[in-house]
Amino acid sequence: MIRPIIEFLEMLWRNLTQEKTFLVLITVGCLLFGRLLWAVYLYPFYFSPYLVLPQAKQRKSWISIMLQPLQNGSRVLEYLDNTPNQGIFRALDLLNREVLVITSPEFIKEILQTNAYDFRKMANVQNFMKVLLGDGLLTVDGEEHKQQRKALNPAFSAKHVQKLYSVFYSKTREMITYIKEDMNTSQGQKGISVDITAWVNRAALDIIGIAALGIDFNSLANPTNELSRAYQVIFEPDNTSNIIFLLSIFFTTWAVKLLPLKKAREIRAGSAYVKRYIEEVVTRKTQEHDDEKAPHKDILSVASQYGNLSTNELVNQARTFLVAGHETTATAMQWALYTLTRPENLHVQQRLRDEIHKQLPPLDSEQEISAYTLGKNLPYLDAVSKECLRVYGPSPFSRRTAVRDTVLCGIPIRKGTSFLIPNWAINKSKKLWGERAREFDPERWLHGNQAPNGGADALAFQTFSSGTRGCIGKSFALAEFKIMLAGLVGTFEITKAADEKEIETEWAIIARIYNGFKVNLKPVSNW
Repeated sequence: MIRPIIEFLEMLWRNLTQEKTFLVLITVGCLLFGRLLWAVYLYPFYFSPYLVLPQAKQRKSWISIMLQPLQNGSRVLEYLDNTPNQGIFRALDLLNREVLVITSPEFIKEILQTNAYDFRKMANVQNFMKVLLGDGLLTVDGEEHKQQRKALNPAFSAKHVQKLYSVFYSKTREMITYIKEDMNTSQGQKGISVDITAWVNRAALDIIGIAALGIDFNSLANPTNELSRAYQVIFEPDNTSNIIFLLSIFFTTWAVKLLPLKKAREIRAGSAYVKRYIEEVVTRKTQEHDDEKAPHKDILSVASQYGNLSTNELVNQARTFLVAGHETTATAMQWALYTLTRPENLHVQQRLRDEIHKQLPPLDSEQEISAYTLGKNLPYLDAVSKECLRVYGPSPFSRRTAVRDTVLCGIPIRKGTSFLIPNWAINKSKKLWGERAREFDPERWLHGNQAPNGGADALAFQTFSSGTRGCIGKSFALAEFKIMLAGLVGTFEITKAADEKEIETEWAIIARIYNGFKVNLKPVSNW
């Protein structure tokens, strides 16, 4: 048994050590080693043209730096604090890939507004997102992006978004009704532990279904329906998902398309099901006659009417709406409730509840909320909402790549240079928000002597990004967030569940609370 193995190894060695084969192997090995040595050590530490820029104070060992990706928003915030800079500094990402980190409004404006199409989204990030979203607004660039944005603008106008307030309100009401039914009446008077993450996810999915497609997915009533389960699988946080995400960003989307991992197969299957489902919906809608007397038109109908989009383009936009309009809102609400249940913020929750009770009718009254009331009569709700989105914005960073040689605020930039705009860190920058930047303080939004966002500059608030690639659904998302928050805080006293451990943050395209967040809910008797 052993002898054949030995003979095989001897034959293999003889073949490998033949002069030509051996030389080829040695040459290829040397080239690969040299390329690796250049990429992870020589270029980033000795030959980069950006060595003149301030350098982030990362770990001392170049090997330890190499194994530490820059996707952690809190870590980048530490670098920002400890790296004196004038709006830009240099850091090393996974495998010592060089990244220029942007920290000031001047640089943000150049990249996202003035010369936005010189700096495009990182190709691998876009390719990863295309697996989930197709060629929609979030994943295309250049002229195609301009055309898509122009086509979709009417669907996200203030006038049209206001017509959707009734959807936000009715689904918030439905969510709270189901929560109450799920609570034991006797225990509910004292407060009962509720997995609030699951509820807001289901409500947000139903809202975007009606608002974007004109279809109620009924996730609140039936959380096990196939579409809900598909999204749960795609976005369920776990270590395998994080590995796939990192591989896709720094290498290629084969991590999703080809890896023989169960999670990769589930993501592929879930994405394929969502695509088929939306294709059926879009095909059906394009064949139906549009009802002009409907109380509200869904976003897809408006985009189809004004944007002259093909069926395939409508499918890709719908896939984008469902993810961008559901996952981010649910995550933001999760963070907001975590913030408002912290002991030092319970007085904020009570003050907010008082304003809600004074200005809004009870949810069970069936009265709708007006655009004027939401925009003008609830200043503290507006301040609390924006402060929650500032301190815990769901999108922790934006990545860009220079697509041509250019100049950025006087600094020569080579084609292919990578940039990181750390939204999470910029939103908490002491230079932009003052010494109390890390504190949750809704009052900062109520002073008239500051920028419109309560900070030192309008671009200091990067939760929705800005410029040509800024969130087209900002007004939609903010209104939905306010109405859902008003419904929950107006109906319940909310505290952290006794069995809830210290939270951990999952850092990916979206920054979420790992494994969700549980709260105690006690119904308020006077609303």
